[in-house]
Amino acid sequence: MLRQAIVICAATCGLASCVEPVPPMRTFFDTLDDGADIEVTMKFIQNALNSIGSFEYSEHEGWFLGDKEADPSEHKGEQYVENVVADPLTCQVQYRTQRTFDGKTEVAGEQLRQIDLKQALKVVAYSQKEQLEGINQVAGPGQLRVDFSPPIFVLKVRFESPPYHSFLLFDKELADEIARAMNHAISLCRRL
Repeated sequence: MLRQAIVICAATCGLASCVEPVPPMRTFFDTLDDGADIEVTMKFIQNALNSIGSFEYSEHEGWFLGDKEADPSEHKGEQYVENVVADPLTCQVQYRTQRTFDGKTEVAGEQLRQIDLKQALKVVAYSQKEQLEGINQVAGPGQLRVDFSPPIFVLKVRFESPPYHSFLLFDKELADEIARAMNHAISLCRRL
């Protein structure tokens, strides 16, 4: 029996490591509604953030004055998230991430990053497209249109002041569920 489990793990995850699959959202959040404890919540956060892995995306942006597009541009981005550890005893989430945009590193991956959920204010999930277009609407005449392929959603952990932590995801539902779990963890951690 154990040998079969090892073979299945090696076949599905490779021999290097086997990240536990994210529990079905419905099951986890039924538990959350019933008052999931900090251990269950942090385990979900750890598994869900580790499931992000690495991905690439493309961005097309252009300013429109009426029907005419001015200065269209194409960009490429990459992100990876790895080694996420969510510790229920300290209410800390540690991880490594790297984000590049058009080949330039925006967030370096060598550094271990740490989120202290006792200090966090709130976690929000939003569409990157809507965020950029909303900010630039106020910038002046014309309309900025941004398209991401595939669509990008941002999970942002907010504090009183920077640094903030953010993760890019393709899946809006997963971004919303992680935000909900992290906000639940923030509430639990403040009571510890």
